[in-house]
Amino acid sequence: MSVDAICIGELLIDFTPEKEPRVYRQNPGGAPANVAVAMARTGLRVGFIGKVGKDAFGDFLLNTLRGEGVEILVPGRAEQAVTTMAFVSHDENGEREFTFVRKPGADMLLNPADVDGAGLEGTTMLIGGSVSLSDPPSRDAVVHAFAKAHALGKITSFDVNYRDMLWNSQREEARACILGLLKDVELLKMSDEEVELFCCGTDIDGLMREYGLRAVVVTHGAGGAHCYMDGESRAMPTQARKVVDTTGAGDAFWGNTMGHLLRSGVKRAEEITMERLCEAVTWGNLAGGHCVGCMGGIPGMPTLEQLQAMRG
Repeated sequence: MSVDAICIGELLIDFTPEKEPRVYRQNPGGAPANVAVAMARTGLRVGFIGKVGKDAFGDFLLNTLRGEGVEILVPGRAEQAVTTMAFVSHDENGEREFTFVRKPGADMLLNPADVDGAGLEGTTMLIGGSVSLSDPPSRDAVVHAFAKAHALGKITSFDVNYRDMLWNSQREEARACILGLLKDVELLKMSDEEVELFCCGTDIDGLMREYGLRAVVVTHGAGGAHCYMDGESRAMPTQARKVVDTTGAGDAFWGNTMGHLLRSGVKRAEEITMERLCEAVTWGNLAGGHCVGCMGGIPGMPTLEQLQAMRG
């Protein structure tokens, strides 16, 4: 089987608040799953590597991905844990806080054998994030997947997406795990806060040289993004949008940034130029802006037709 991109990591239930106090709606979520749907809605062929439990939530999540055209690449379910859940709350600016039900959660039980059977040989790009690095065996599975994909010459893309509570505030452990993976990463996404945590300040060029990164994109929320490549940086502003819910906005951004690179014909990281990256980030900014106007992550992912209408 051949797909344009494979996303690896957590697939979970986001319980998002309704207007009534203490009333929540279940939504499909998990950053890599959001990215997979974001790419699939623009016509790309996408596969997903992750674990859910043998329960009704797992059924709901897998059916959601299949309904979006995402290929499920790990057929088995976790026997020892239920599907992971996250309760979302918002501040007055729509920014999120998460409470995870994950002790353990099914997503943590992904293992390297699952990766070996998932067909990395048949893809162009592998995309992941740090949530699955927080505990073994999923940590081992993600490290194995990136090492294998990099050795195969695939484009490797990583969104730091740091969640402090999942690491029990052990920031040095998180930093060591994430930096240890970067030798097999070519495209890296970080937020402003993550730059401070994982770059020892703001030395992005130094980070790129040390780990051989092809490009770094730093996001600033409503302030857009910066692209870093070959010793150059470019600001990529975005239009102000009314914020309903920021859940999934970064995933919409990254999925559509990566998706545009693939749709433009990029097959290897060496083919990515600053011009191509900035054009892709323009589409990512449009997607993130669309997503913040919707409640929930996957429900807010735009189609290619919606993005084209926004682009004009």
